Amino acid sequence: MAALVSRGVEALPDLLEHLSDSRPTKLVVGQGFMGKWFGSEYDPRNRGQAPSGVDRPFGTSFSDDGFSTYTLKVGDLCYVAIGQIVGRNLLAVRYQPTLCLVVNSPVHRPSLAQAARADWSGLTKDEHRRQLAAEGAIEPLLFYYPVQGCATVGRLLDRDVYDDAGIYGFLVDDLFPAPTSDQARILSKFLAEHGPKYRAGLRLALQDLATRQNPYGNEQVQAKGILRSLFSDNAPSIKMGGAIVTYRDQQALVANLSAFEWQGLDTELWGVFQKAAADSPCGISGRLYRADLELECAKLLAHTERDAEITARFRKEITAFEGDDAEAQAVQGSLPRGNAGFHFAITQRLDQLRKWVAQRSSG
Repeated sequence: MAALVSRGVEALPDLLEHLSDSRPTKLVVGQGFMGKWFGSEYDPRNRGQAPSGVDRPFGTSFSDDGFSTYTLKVGDLCYVAIGQIVGRNLLAVRYQPTLCLVVNSPVHRPSLAQAARADWSGLTKDEHRRQLAAEGAIEPLLFYYPVQGCATVGRLLDRDVYDDAGIYGFLVDDLFPAPTSDQARILSKFLAEHGPKYRAGLRLALQDLATRQNPYGNEQVQAKGILRSLFSDNAPSIKMGGAIVTYRDQQALVANLSAFEWQGLDTELWGVFQKAAADSPCGISGRLYRADLELECAKLLAHTERDAEITARFRKEITAFEGDDAEAQAVQGSLPRGNAGFHFAITQRLDQLRKWVAQRSSG
């Protein structure tokens, strides 16, 4: 199966043809689960429009079409392989909490085979490459098209990072409750402390709050009002994936690069590390997420000429987190439930940072 997936688009015609192949494999599922049923879950090429006859991926609707055990068919494995090639969650078998199992078999449910064939028949390499790049499917892009993949990753790693958690906290805790007459001053102070890139981050957060389908309290109204009054340029909405990126999203990108290596990658990762270290998070949540990003970069930069600089940075982080931890423990009993875990989160990061420093010191 791995050999088929490694062929990429060239393997798709054969895989699509065999989606209805009912020959049994040696894989049997179902033992030990309380609930077991057949689903029709499909992740479409156009994620905004699911084909008829199939369900959205990871649906939770129960089906009375159950089984005791099920032997996977050749067509089921082809379904999974197609998903891996095209960057879609085509899961022939998945877990459903609690102790349940869902089987999405194109052999048992022909609508799945029909949808996959309609979506992916005739896919060209150029279409495949453009799709992976547009969707940010970094791992398959690097695997199938390394030249474009490296260039795409380089552009993504070059983005500046910011603390989105802190921005939401600032909006909800500071800006929204303030009198309208004070909001411009509060916003200016915030931007002076954190830099102009945080203006774009604020717009992203406000756009999110203003367009949520299930708004909490009056946050949607507040966000719309501030977009009009304080961001009154009537510019088109900005999009995620632009010149800035959250700590967490950049960490996820870096984590996906652990299996790849190319000339210049270390330099690009060092740039990410430096941008994270230079940023000014809005609070403890942001500092925790920033540390996660720094640690992710450090994993890939370990045993390079950057070791000493990373270690020096982590020593400063340890001192800062020790102060945060002392404060968190002192006020833990009076904090709201959502903040009570800061001590444990800080301890986790401290353990990781201390481990890095200890390994370099002993060497």
